[in-house]
Amino acid sequence: MISLKDCMTVSHKENGDSIEKCYDIMTEQIKFSDLIDSSRNANQREYDEIAKIKYNELVEKLYQTLRGFNVVSKKPMDLVLFDFAINHILRITRVLKISKGNILLIGLGGSGRTSLSILSAYLMEQDIFQPKQ
Repeated sequence: MISLKDCMTVSHKENGDSIEKCYDIMTEQIKFSDLIDSSRNANQREYDEIAKIKYNELVEKLYQTLRGFNVVSKKPMDLVLFDFAINHILRITRVLKISKGNILLIGLGGSGRTSLSILSAYLMEQDIFQPKQ
């Protein structure tokens, strides 16, 4: 794997794909999660880096969990889990794993905050309480 320093020193003329490699390195988000490890309950799972190879496995696990949630829920959710939504799920589950963890989700109405929070709580095997409005 080429380092960022090497990307910046190699000219585009010497290596035609160096600009693309630099862009990939600079824009790649390193993701960590414990959601792929389904052999244990939510409190005993261990965090691991989700490499590009494991990312498809994570997406399939999330869709599988969403289907399971829709089977048992009174309000099934029809969600499209694109990269931005998956990143939010990873953040929310990380906070839910922390004892007395708190998170403030800000966004426009209908942007999916509640749906992603509900799915994340289901992934972490936690109950949700919503006060009546």
